[in-house]
Amino acid sequence: MGLWLAYNYLNKNCVLNQPPYHIETRVRKVDRVLAIYSSETSAARLNLCGFNTPAFLTDQSCFLLAVNNYYFLNIAANYLLARRLGFPFPTKAFYTAQPDQIRYTMVPGLERTLSPVLRPVLPPSGVAFFQLIFGEGIRDEQAQAYYDNQYVRERSLEYEMGVGKICMSRNGAFSEYSEERTDTWCRRFFMATSFLGSSGHGHSSVSEPFDSRRTSNRSPELRQKTTAQPTVP
Repeated sequence: MGLWLAYNYLNKNCVLNQPPYHIETRVRKVDRVLAIYSSETSAARLNLCGFNTPAFLTDQSCFLLAVNNYYFLNIAANYLLARRLGFPFPTKAFYTAQPDQIRYTMVPGLERTLSPVLRPVLPPSGVAFFQLIFGEGIRDEQAQAYYDNQYVRERSLEYEMGVGKICMSRNGAFSEYSEERTDTWCRRFFMATSFLGSSGHGHSSVSEPFDSRRTSNRSPELRQKTTAQPTVP
């Protein structure tokens, strides 16, 4: 959401003169996914991808953050995970007269997890996190009864707020993420991918994180440009 507002601001309100919502009204509203992958590139970089497309300007559902040889794919959409995680899900959707509001025809959940959770299938080489958000569903008088059951409650982090538990998928295994603070998955994932490099000589962007103030990894021409003193007219 912040990327959308920033792009709209930098381009002088190219989308809407008065955006109808802001960040605080969009947090924890829809299902969300974070997938982390690595590549064999040895380039030091920080890039954002996909936020300046026409699709993102109308529906802020997906963008990619690249940090060195790691990729962070963010996906968010209404009922993205509901059906395959066994929660109540919509069979029909239709617009209303109110801006940015869609109504759904809901049906009871399957009460079982389907594999894979997200289709099309994400690459198996990384680690993915899933969180189902159903606050809109439990506030819908016609759908409330579909959520009030043991299956939904046991898989909720905050049932009354409509927030599901965080789940994780790695190496084909799907499980609930620990409610206790842990970095086990993080250490295993980054240790397994920290010695990737296009030259095959053990480049590690984990042990040597990119720092924009450092110039040791830059070409001689670039170092000369970045270290030269500005000319005073």
